[in-house]
Amino acid sequence: MKRFFLEVLSGSADIGKIEVFASVTLGRSHGNDLAFTGDDAGIVSGRHALVALKSQSLWLRDLDSTNGTFVGKIRVTERELLGGEIISLGPNGPAMRVEVMDVKDLPADDGTDTLMAQGRQTTTMPAMRAAEMGLLSKSGGKSSGNRSLILEMAKRLRKTNSPQEVMQGLARDPERLARLLQGGVMPERVADWVGGIGSKVARSRKRILWVGGVLGLASAIALSVLGWQNYSYRARIKKQGDLLSQIHDLETGLDGFSANGEEQSPERAKVVHQLLDAERQLFQIREKLKLPDRAPTYRMPLGSDVHQVLEELGKKGFIVPESFIKTVQAQIEEFTKPGNRATLERCFRRKPRFEAIIRQELARKNLPPDFLYIAMQESLLDSAAQSDNDARGLWQMIPETAKEYDLQVPDNWKKIAPEKDERTRPRAATRAAAKYLHVLYSEFGDAALAMAAYNAGEGKMRKTLRRIEDPVNDRDFWYIYRMGMMSPETREYVPKIIAMILIDRNREKYGFKG
Repeated sequence: MKRFFLEVLSGSADIGKIEVFASVTLGRSHGNDLAFTGDDAGIVSGRHALVALKSQSLWLRDLDSTNGTFVGKIRVTERELLGGEIISLGPNGPAMRVEVMDVKDLPADDGTDTLMAQGRQTTTMPAMRAAEMGLLSKSGGKSSGNRSLILEMAKRLRKTNSPQEVMQGLARDPERLARLLQGGVMPERVADWVGGIGSKVARSRKRILWVGGVLGLASAIALSVLGWQNYSYRARIKKQGDLLSQIHDLETGLDGFSANGEEQSPERAKVVHQLLDAERQLFQIREKLKLPDRAPTYRMPLGSDVHQVLEELGKKGFIVPESFIKTVQAQIEEFTKPGNRATLERCFRRKPRFEAIIRQELARKNLPPDFLYIAMQESLLDSAAQSDNDARGLWQMIPETAKEYDLQVPDNWKKIAPEKDERTRPRAATRAAAKYLHVLYSEFGDAALAMAAYNAGEGKMRKTLRRIEDPVNDRDFWYIYRMGMMSPETREYVPKIIAMILIDRNREKYGFKG
């Protein structure tokens, strides 16, 4: 059995080291289990990230933060934590170290109890005093964990045979009583009452028993609230399952329409809007569920891999259509056929020559580094490649586009040496392609739309988007994909790039040399 800890390395937080039992939220607002308020907390979102147990494993999940969640220097959306990792909230933001310990490796019990509150635990004080001090933030204000601690107190009281013993301890120790009052767990009138009774404990045991009865009543009320919360939570879990089934059924219903229909039929649009509405409801439900209780979104095993790649390219808040996942699967099978395998192997052998140059130029324009695979899809990284429509070089730019982005392309380029055409020069061609992709990403605001526009041309993509009847809600790659508003070539272009990324990341799995 393992125990999991988070040790705060930088940033001002309520607790220096915590043990994760269920889930721990990280962020700037005081409603988090770990609230960061130091000088470097400016880049931390209100609810930034979640660390949670899932099937005896520890997982980190970014909660759509503005500046991202990092493990080491890698920005992640969701990742399993194995121990030793450094988590930072935003680049150079507050940091914490993950510790994983086997129970047999922990030191022997030294009499120091532990307290769990809203999934967190501190081992820096004896249990009762940790409970009291855990109610206070550094500013001395009330902690947002009070409600969970009240419920925890109720559960403890239910297990004890003598609630009045708890009350006696409070009555004899005014400092502890004051801390509970300051933390907001006990109303001031009740605290004053208990304090008055404390001076008469030796002479009036009946009053202690009476206060114990009050606490017992409070415990019963708290347990009732806890029961209602559990009922509501189970209802949300059921709603999640119903919405996933509805989404899958609607996806299947879309299969009955043409994949490449140019018209926007009212029937098809109705199904797509029902689908998008179900997805929005699912996102809202999942925000209120713990990570371990979130059911898998995709029926196909490849779905999660495709989703992760698209998130790394910058897409957020989406569900990948099953038809898109099937197309990616089909492209993987096509790339790995015996007759095509040699072609892709040549591309992989060329990659080390051009990868550094391409990633550098993409970084200059703040573009996703995996836009590298656009060049791999366009030319198989052959700088001399030339197509029938006069496209040339790593990025297969036509003369007009190349000149627009500052490449020298002589009018008689077909009759002169290739090196005089700057499209064949890797650095120059990549710089021009990065400028062009920056324009596409800036205009269309979406990595998938930018890639599709690179294939179709920005003019054709503009015309497609102008045909959308509700641009406020539907100006999105998934809408035009589900509506069949792209040509067959463009519809398969983005899945081909995703397929190439997945093969390259898993070469041994697909039978290629590492």
